[in-house]
Amino acid sequence: MDDSSSSSSVDPNSGFSSKTKTFHSLQPPPLLLPPMSSPLSAASYALSLQHNTEDTAFIDSSTGRHISFSDFRQRVVSLASSIQNTLRLSKNDVTFVLSPNSTHIPILYFSLLSLGVVISPANPLSTESELLRQIKLTKPVIAFATSRNFQKLPKLKRPTVLIDSPEFELMMTNTGLKLETVEVNQSDLAAIMYSSGTTGEVKGVKLTHRNFIASIANYHAQRRERDSPAVMLYTVPLFHVFGFHYILKSVALTETVVVMERFDLKKMLKTVEDFRVTQLVVAPPVVVAMAKGSVTHGYDLSSLEAVGSGGASLGKDVMQAFADKFPKIILFQFLAKLRNCFFSNMELNLSLEFEGYGLTETAGAAFRAATTEEMLRQGSVGRLLANSEAKIVDPDTGIALPPAEQGELWIKGPTIMQGYIGDPKNTSETLMPGGWLRTGDLCYIDHHGYLFVVDRLKELIKYKGYQVAPAELEQLLQSHPEIVDAAVIPYPDEEAGQLPMAFVVRRPQSALDKEQVIDFISKQIVPRELQSLVPASAYKLKIHGLNVTVFEAEGRAGGKLRSLSQDGLIWDEGANTMTESEGDVTFLLDSLGLRERQQFPLSQNKRYIARNGTPTLIPSNPIDLIKSNFLSTGSKLQMLFEPLLWKNNKLTKVSDEHESVSGFFQRHFGKEVVDYLIDPFVSGTCGGDPDSLSMHLSFPELWNLEKRYVRPNFRHHMGLQSFSLLPCPTVAEVLLFGSVIVGAIRSKLSPIKEKKQGPPKTSVNKKRQRGSFSFLGGMQTLTDAICKDLKEDELRLNSRVLELSCSYSGDSAIDSWSIFSASPHKRQAEEESFDAVIMTAPLCDVKSMKIAKRGNPFLLNFIPEVDYVPLSVVITTFKKESVKHPLEGFGVLVPSQEQKHGLKTLGTLFSSMMFPDRAPNNVYLYTTFVGGSRNRELAKASRTELKEIVTSDLKQLLGAEGEPTYVNHVCWSKAFPLYGHNYDSVLDAIDKMEKDLPGLFYAGNHKGGLSVGKALSSGCNAADLVISYLEAVSTDTKNHS
Repeated sequence: MDDSSSSSSVDPNSGFSSKTKTFHSLQPPPLLLPPMSSPLSAASYALSLQHNTEDTAFIDSSTGRHISFSDFRQRVVSLASSIQNTLRLSKNDVTFVLSPNSTHIPILYFSLLSLGVVISPANPLSTESELLRQIKLTKPVIAFATSRNFQKLPKLKRPTVLIDSPEFELMMTNTGLKLETVEVNQSDLAAIMYSSGTTGEVKGVKLTHRNFIASIANYHAQRRERDSPAVMLYTVPLFHVFGFHYILKSVALTETVVVMERFDLKKMLKTVEDFRVTQLVVAPPVVVAMAKGSVTHGYDLSSLEAVGSGGASLGKDVMQAFADKFPKIILFQFLAKLRNCFFSNMELNLSLEFEGYGLTETAGAAFRAATTEEMLRQGSVGRLLANSEAKIVDPDTGIALPPAEQGELWIKGPTIMQGYIGDPKNTSETLMPGGWLRTGDLCYIDHHGYLFVVDRLKELIKYKGYQVAPAELEQLLQSHPEIVDAAVIPYPDEEAGQLPMAFVVRRPQSALDKEQVIDFISKQIVPRELQSLVPASAYKLKIHGLNVTVFEAEGRAGGKLRSLSQDGLIWDEGANTMTESEGDVTFLLDSLGLRERQQFPLSQNKRYIARNGTPTLIPSNPIDLIKSNFLSTGSKLQMLFEPLLWKNNKLTKVSDEHESVSGFFQRHFGKEVVDYLIDPFVSGTCGGDPDSLSMHLSFPELWNLEKRYVRPNFRHHMGLQSFSLLPCPTVAEVLLFGSVIVGAIRSKLSPIKEKKQGPPKTSVNKKRQRGSFSFLGGMQTLTDAICKDLKEDELRLNSRVLELSCSYSGDSAIDSWSIFSASPHKRQAEEESFDAVIMTAPLCDVKSMKIAKRGNPFLLNFIPEVDYVPLSVVITTFKKESVKHPLEGFGVLVPSQEQKHGLKTLGTLFSSMMFPDRAPNNVYLYTTFVGGSRNRELAKASRTELKEIVTSDLKQLLGAEGEPTYVNHVCWSKAFPLYGHNYDSVLDAIDKMEKDLPGLFYAGNHKGGLSVGKALSSGCNAADLVISYLEAVSTDTKNHS
């Protein structure tokens, strides 16, 4: 990372520096790059990393001949000595290489690089005029070619060497010549690779030994040990930067490479079968043929672990078809402008080198998706490689842009080219001051540091002032079952400026016509997607006898209720427990038969708060709190005499709707109670802070007590009654005692008169009093139970709702809703009709949705901006003997004041203490929360940084020593909506949306509370409203008839 950017200004999640407006790599240096002053060639560097000389280095697919790494090394030395003594080539001489793929090419490349001779490889299919232009650019002194293509070359200073001749074979095996050592500097030119891209004539890209050394280092760091070497089949040309780089990389990683002279699909498949190839690298048309054709029938491809495709993007339908046909093979795209990955078997233990995005000018990849987490970021080409920087620049203003905004991608680092040979104009337009390379690609980098490539800037279509990316339209066209391939270009138009014009290749015998293509595309071009509809609502509607359909954008239902298991561990990435405070929760537990799967913590009432860097047990009742030393004498006296002091004029101020949580409690109990009870309770349960939260929305019951018994007239507001991630009822109990105590006592006494008329206590009622609970297997057990009775056509996973339309049918009092949805299994968007809709999409996404009301666009610009709290959930395990002071109980909360004692987390759940089945007997499992309103940037930190923070806090609080035996984490960028002082306007906007759109109901934690119970209750309430709505309109329809 560039020292010019202080670490404090760099976002730990995206790598964006607010100071320099650049993105920095968050990956540690893969291998320490050798000092620039040290003489070293790319060939010597690659050979120094190779560790097993007896393994097979190269295999000739046509002859089956194997070359071991020891033989390869000997041939490199022999050929280098022959070149030096016989051909008299010197350092910095340029050689022109014109040859198809051959096992001789890697030996030639390494020999020339070790001598400091510059390699200029060319396409053997090039015309004589094209070759002449390239030779004029590079001015080679000698050419290496084959007996089939040397005639196309002009006469050079020295005779052409034929690499398929007996003489060349002798040069590789002659050991009698002495090799003089040549000092090759890393800054010396290693190769001139040809690149034209889409911008015009061919350009010679000057790449140094340092460029390739840095590129090799990035790959070598992520090598994985395996029982036998990976067997790579390269059908891609070795004259291309990709093939050139991969030869160096494969030697460094001790990989076996099968070389095919020229591509033939059937021969390629036979080669995979014969040599048990594990990784195959091909051009996109080959993937299409394998996925959609019958050509693979009869071949044993069971050894294949991965297939890579590069040069152009694959359509999603092709990738899905490939995944369906080859469920155990990973398909990935490399060095492509758009990349997606499909995984059908995540249990595979593979040793793969995944590419992402790169250019000839970057000596290979600049961004990569190498980990499972990175590969699952659909649509991204990965994250920035180590030792590199990037920025997104506004093409019009030249201003560097922040995350998530589109602009031209600029890259800086040790892999950037020296320039274009003999082309100072293009060099000056591409290489900017400070070493920045302009890529010419329209991109954006999101808040997690992932690069998304939109298209080439010069290829964007300017339609009526809008920029249309041809690549996106091409992928849509390619998703049609009758379309094999497609290309989109701009077509001049007087009114629009430019129109997209498509060239479409139909399947043989297809009757597809222009109108059908236009109709297909018109249904696909829609704006943002709608997220899932809540399953709890669907369940309640279904048992009421209504037909339901749940559209779930993800591959699983449940949202933030997500339980994972691995190696005997069970943990929750979202809510860890819930309470039965809502009647709808009781209804669901009983009707779903979940009572037997409920799991109550072993130590429900033992909860801790950190004071002076040490966990302190919270007294379990008000009397014990008064007796304890947890609070100062002054604070305890203020709590005891609060009812008497309330009569004092200074305290008769009643809370208004703008009062914060901290203001309310400080007014009643003083600052210490706020700092060491309210603050940790609020931050540890919803990630908020008491200064920002609205009292009447966050604690409506307590707020209403004061209103009810001090000022008789009040307006009731639904709000947050309990939080979700780390519920702490003992704290609420303590606060209830001290809060407007007269009101609390009266509210407790008022139901006593009716007690005899109430139902007798049952076992269920008793369980409800026990507080927090989870389920066997984690919180996702609840979601799975809700979805269990939903059929496949009722629960649509991976289904994106693209558009909503409400229309008046004319012969009914009810509005009919049309939903347009898309899924990977359907070739085009599908329209379906419904009587009502329950929506749970976050309001930040709802605002930009496409909704129509009776034929007219319904704009949602009246919805205000919602502030969301980011939160990271970090899972760690420690061996029991490594935790010197383990605590039995629920967990520990960390007040903001404890930051002065070095504590940075919000709180930690003692997960395996609460539920012993969550971890093996020899380890403790902890769930720690980081970030929230207290430190938003910390929530976005890398896993490495989060591990250090959590380990440090657990060491101080529990005496956890050494490294954790397991670490995992998830970052919720929008964990909770913040119920701030202006949140009333959000609730008013939801009310307006529901009022203006008959039959649409909104549910979720944006209204009514953040806890699991409140969210479930919100969904069930929405279901009740739908039932009432349908009954009402049914009655109106009968009366109307």
